[in-house]
Amino acid sequence: MADELTEWLRTRKPARFQPHPFYSKEGDFLTYFFEGVDHYAERMDDFLTVYLSRDNNRWVGFKLKGVAHLWKTLGDCFLTVADPDGTVRLSLFLTAGILMTKEPDAVPVYQRFVRQTTDVRVRKDEFEFCS
Repeated sequence: MADELTEWLRTRKPARFQPHPFYSKEGDFLTYFFEGVDHYAERMDDFLTVYLSRDNNRWVGFKLKGVAHLWKTLGDCFLTVADPDGTVRLSLFLTAGILMTKEPDAVPVYQRFVRQTTDVRVRKDEFEFCS
């Protein structure tokens, strides 16, 4: 049976990488990767961890912790911050991170990711703190 599984895995190719945000309800964090490459993590502040390529140290993604807290920084969940299609811009959470960070050196990193994620959406119903 193990040989069959090994052979099946050998004949399959992984799907092409497509960036999309992932929210963990259990961990209350959001991750987003721009590229699917081997990487390492570097913590910027209490909320933001960046992922850098092992090949050339370029930023390939990030993890944003304390998403419920960041959401509350934006205002009451009953305010209309969701788009009409029921999604929230990922960049809004990063903007809240700019407001909350105590690390001045992290601000330009947040700003860069805000620019890179302006068109990236997360479904609002994924967040139990806003259901």
